[in-house]
Amino acid sequence: MVFFFTCSEPKYVVFMGKDKFENEELLKYSWPEDIWFHVDKLSSAHVYLRLPLGSVDLSGVKDKDVAKQRLLEALNSVPEGIIMEMAQLTK
Repeated sequence: MVFFFTCSEPKYVVFMGKDKFENEELLKYSWPEDIWFHVDKLSSAHVYLRLPLGSVDLSGVKDKDVAKQRLLEALNSVPEGIIMEMAQLTK
């Protein structure tokens, strides 16, 4: 069963898989508002931070650069404390 909880700011929801099967389920059902945290080239938890609904509006966007910019803006809107919580969960 995938872990599901809120972090220090209740507007953010966190999902975390405990093994590769749960990680695949998380990936399968992820939303555009999900930011994925994982340690590159090492075994670690897959942690998804779900931004508030509507934080990433990609409807009608066909230009990859525009989509990338919107995703970066959404990522930059996340407080540093929340990023640190996600990093702690991932390690």
